[in-house]
Amino acid sequence: PIPDIAPANLGLLDQVEALRWIKENITAFGGDPDNVTLFGQSAGAGSIYCLMIAEGTEDLFHKAILQSAPLEIWTPDREQMVRSLGRLAQERLATDTRPRSSQEMLSLQTELLLAATGQLPFGPLMGHAPLPSHTDVTEKIRLVARRIPIMLGYTKDEGIPFVRMNKTLRPYINVPFIGQFIEWIATWFVSGKVFTWLTDRLHKQYLEAGGQATLYRFQWHPSRSSLGAAHCIELPFLLSPWESWKTAPMVGGDASRDVVDGLGDRLKDVWVEFAYRGNDRGNDNIQGFTIIGDETKWDVMNH
Repeated sequence: PIPDIAPANLGLLDQVEALRWIKENITAFGGDPDNVTLFGQSAGAGSIYCLMIAEGTEDLFHKAILQSAPLEIWTPDREQMVRSLGRLAQERLATDTRPRSSQEMLSLQTELLLAATGQLPFGPLMGHAPLPSHTDVTEKIRLVARRIPIMLGYTKDEGIPFVRMNKTLRPYINVPFIGQFIEWIATWFVSGKVFTWLTDRLHKQYLEAGGQATLYRFQWHPSRSSLGAAHCIELPFLLSPWESWKTAPMVGGDASRDVVDGLGDRLKDVWVEFAYRGNDRGNDNIQGFTIIGDETKWDVMNH
């Protein structure tokens, strides 16, 4: 937010309005206004998390799938950083009162986007409408758990792309022998801090509140790829067609149509089954999912 200029969470409020439109019009498209499922990946999953606890969304959707949600970006320390940036922007705007042409504004937008590449400088803020304050989030999750079944999870090697893009770490990763160990430790930390640790905690909170929650881990990866089961690797399997993904780095650039379509069909079966039935898996023989430990956590395998 920029005080007195740009309120927080305007993008999230737009999403709430979009859900209201869906609620009012889905019947005309053959849908059921009382059985709406949201699913999203990365920032999309983060948006769904915010919508789950936002005011005014109670009857707008009924199930949610959160894929690789970066829940760490809503911690108090990060939000203090965002507020500080907003105050700095306000000061800069106050000292530069020259009129700007539309072309200058567009150029500044481009510069801002380029400067933010690989960063997460903006996002929803707790304590600003329609989101609760940090102190109220736990109670909101407890209430939401009673009415919205969720499926949530992450990939086995979420952090690899972020570690390799990090300019500070890159020289150390390239050191013979020790570099591989440094990359492994950094990947473990980034994966955990940004994605897996807080997802595990949300899963636990849901179960403790009596909610229905299934936690999964996607661990398929192509044998010739050094990226492992990286962030975004499940997208080619959920968002067909194969031609759109055949050169994608996360599938190794050489994955066959049979591999992507085969595992993709199984994965889409699970997503669709969840949308229809919530956490009732319906088909215990869905290939590609192996239950480990108990019926609340699945590993996605390639078999």
